[in-house]
Amino acid sequence: MRERKRICLFASVGALFLLSSGCVSTRRDIVKIDAHPTAPVINMESELWEHNSFNGTTTLAAYEFWRCREQGDQVVCERLCGAHMEYACPGRAGDRIGD
Repeated sequence: MRERKRICLFASVGALFLLSSGCVSTRRDIVKIDAHPTAPVINMESELWEHNSFNGTTTLAAYEFWRCREQGDQVVCERLCGAHMEYACPGRAGDRIGD
């Protein structure tokens, strides 16, 4: 009887783990690019999408603003606001597709 309880407990924990797991992939889409007319600065807006393969939903996780500077033959970008930052950007974060 004790062995059955142990098997049921492990099966329950395993099922809970499988139900709560899932692979989350992200992609970033550039929405808008504005080049400054006189300075070597580029302002960009992007959307950060997260896709959960377990439940098949894709969610707009963050709307982001970037400031990029041309430095020689490179473009160096700095995120000004967005996910996991002190400031959230205005935008449509939380939109879902695929429900």
